[in-house]
Amino acid sequence: MPIYALTAHSEAADIEQSVAAGMNKHLTKPIVASTLFLAMSELEVQKQAFFDRTFVFTQFSNNTELVLTMLSKFATMAAQQLLQISTLKTTDELIRVVHNVKGSAGNLGFKRLSACAQQCEAKLKAQGELPELLNDELQWQIKQVIAFIIEQGSTDAKKSQGTDC
Repeated sequence: MPIYALTAHSEAADIEQSVAAGMNKHLTKPIVASTLFLAMSELEVQKQAFFDRTFVFTQFSNNTELVLTMLSKFATMAAQQLLQISTLKTTDELIRVVHNVKGSAGNLGFKRLSACAQQCEAKLKAQGELPELLNDELQWQIKQVIAFIIEQGSTDAKKSQGTDC
């Protein structure tokens, strides 16, 4: 999610400080609507697809039964990882779990979860801790994937094979 610095400070050092702190853009007050809209249009924010059906079915040779089996196994593993994420104390253990989530989710077409886990892994490696907001987002993404997998078990996955979410 893009973050803008909205401030009266307009010196070059202020702009550098905002960018260094992770801001996508530094805007000075007073903010005019057209300036804000222009700044927003300049950002290339791409939302990841939630689940790439085409990818996962290609990975498993269009075998619906195998896909559902792999998704079921992933749901069980994701539930365990969710518990670990909320209870692990050391950064190294958390990096290992988040890394596993990233890879497993990516291999099964869960693009949004994989991207979130990748972001978490990078923060953990760079800062030694996971910001609470990002931790919450990761846990929410995992819960969403588990609910999706449960739903897939009761629907005809073959029928929806051709579309991406």
